Amino acid sequence: MKLKIKAIYLFLIIGAMTYSQEFKERHIKKLENLGIQYKTEYSFSQQATKDLHQVLHYDYKRRAKNTVGTSLFTLGIGGLIGGMLMSKKNQYDRHGFGSIAAGGSFLVGAAGIGTSIPIFISAGKTRKKRDQLKLIYQQDSIYNTSIQQAKFLSEN
Repeated sequence: MKLKIKAIYLFLIIGAMTYSQEFKERHIKKLENLGIQYKTEYSFSQQATKDLHQVLHYDYKRRAKNTVGTSLFTLGIGGLIGGMLMSKKNQYDRHGFGSIAAGGSFLVGAAGIGTSIPIFISAGKTRKKRDQLKLIYQQDSIYNTSIQQAKFLSEN
């Protein structure tokens, strides 16, 4: 009985320690869209698999940051324009509520634009990290392509 339990524990520990080296079809397509030609040799190298997963992760982070930055920038532009229009229309407001609303809208717009700038900078840094890793595997595919082209030209 103890032998069976030990065997089960051993199987679970070994199963938990294995590293998934398979790429799904959508991951391979994303790598190809990034300019990396996926090869089956990469699945046998744990370092290559880790690097390519890291490229995909950096690309995901970059796209997410760009989406948030664009949303905040759009909100900021809308707030600035809305604040300007409100302040223009409410020049003759007797109670001053229009100018408060215009100032609040203008403030929200400025905050949106101010917040989007560091997010865009962070997305650019993430893109640089992705491109550094991507360059390793692009050079490998460029080298192999140039060898194939040289063989083709020498045959003809």
